[in-house]
Amino acid sequence: IAGCNFVLNTIVAEILSRFADTLESAVDVPAACTDLVLDVIRKNKRIIFNGNGYSPEWIEEAERRGLPNLSNTVDAIGSILTEKNLSVFERHGVLSRMELESRTEILYEAYIKTLHIEGLTALDMARRQIQPAVMEFRSNLAQSIARLESCGEDAGCERALLGRIGESFRAFTAHIGELEQAVAKAGSIRGDIPLQAAAYRDRVFAAMGVLRADADALETM
Repeated sequence: IAGCNFVLNTIVAEILSRFADTLESAVDVPAACTDLVLDVIRKNKRIIFNGNGYSPEWIEEAERRGLPNLSNTVDAIGSILTEKNLSVFERHGVLSRMELESRTEILYEAYIKTLHIEGLTALDMARRQIQPAVMEFRSNLAQSIARLESCGEDAGCERALLGRIGESFRAFTAHIGELEQAVAKAGSIRGDIPLQAAAYRDRVFAAMGVLRADADALETM
């Protein structure tokens, strides 16, 4: 939690510093305090929301109010290096520009390595656990259909299930290949770490989500 704390403390120090500059030069301090409070509320009241901050409604409301919504790690990391943020940390002697750039690069690298490992793990689980399980179930179901029909029984329900499983399994197998390609392409990017992080977000993370949906569908059957 150290990272969160020193960022929040720097923000508080910046705001209190502004307040101090205003009040220290004021002739009538109580009146200046009143004006300061009103000015701060007027300029910043758009951030106040007393509803459910995790609801889709707040996301829409925040957009209407012109508030930023950094919905993924890559965008959040990139925001560190905006000039406004860099100047605040430098002004208070917390971190230099070079130190912030270094920390940002480390955060990108951690994200990339994590997504790379997760992508490879998803491929391993898909190939070594899920695919064999589905293939065994399909084989057993096909044998059951054959036995039922050999006895003159109607196996229409079983055939329908086999068809649904087959359709999902074909999609699942195709998406394994797409995830494999996504990991390879993202991993091959060199010399531009923000671009590589974005590739892992847009390609690898997205492909894992699609593959996961296939696996969930197969599991329910």
